[in-house]
Amino acid sequence: MLGVLQTWQQSKPSTITFGIAPHRSWNAETGEFREGIKRWADLYVFCVFRGISSEECLNLSKWDFYVIATRILDRKIPNQNTIRLSSLERLSPCKCSFGELKMVIMEVQKEIKGRTDSSS
Repeated sequence: MLGVLQTWQQSKPSTITFGIAPHRSWNAETGEFREGIKRWADLYVFCVFRGISSEECLNLSKWDFYVIATRILDRKIPNQNTIRLSSLERLSPCKCSFGELKMVIMEVQKEIKGRTDSSS
């Protein structure tokens, strides 16, 4: 979750950047890291606060949500560890409000499952 505004004094709005680095995954059953480094999630949900004061952060209408399948990140920017909001938007994520978020996630999951089923 990121916001353009910070609680401290700023000379200009923050550049919004998200971490998307591939990582190792912990296996709680074995107590060890799994082999390989990758993005383990099926999809990402990026959140951006668009309000003008910290008091508005609980107002969900002041937030934008961006949902994107991990396979798109893996295909388009496989070695990138961070992504700016402007670069994310060029990848055509599904942008939505909080009220639409569940439906959008379900649609992206359905599309991911459809690709997985058709490639099997």
